[in-house]
Amino acid sequence: MKNYSGIIKTVLIALAVSSAGSFAALAGEWTESEGTWYYTDESGQYETGWIKPDGENKWYLLDQETGAWIGKPALNEANVCYLLENALVDAGLYQNEPEELIYKVSYSDSDSIQVVIQYEDAPDVFVSINTYTVSRKTRKARPNVGDSLIL
Repeated sequence: MKNYSGIIKTVLIALAVSSAGSFAALAGEWTESEGTWYYTDESGQYETGWIKPDGENKWYLLDQETGAWIGKPALNEANVCYLLENALVDAGLYQNEPEELIYKVSYSDSDSIQVVIQYEDAPDVFVSINTYTVSRKTRKARPNVGDSLIL
């Protein structure tokens, strides 16, 4: 009887490699057209709104109508949590927390927006890690504890 283990191993490796390539093709991707960046999903459709692409640890805002990337989003209650999370990623802060972090606007006025960072310890039991006050004018995020960040 002939030993087919080498042939079987080769066929399995080839299948694994070709499968890995097909999975990569299904992922979304950034595309550039006439100086504007877009993110398309696996079917080629433009994404819109806030997205965090697979394999990336930052949020991106894409125009709701055109899908165009907005490089410097407005600093408002709808955007501040995403912008603060990105600034914390850039600073290397809160990146290895055992629990998923929740960013929540706790206060807002014409001068600043306050964001609390917390995690859920038990159902409906939240533990605050830090609170940042973000200046609408300077885009500087001043924490209750630690160094300031620029959004």
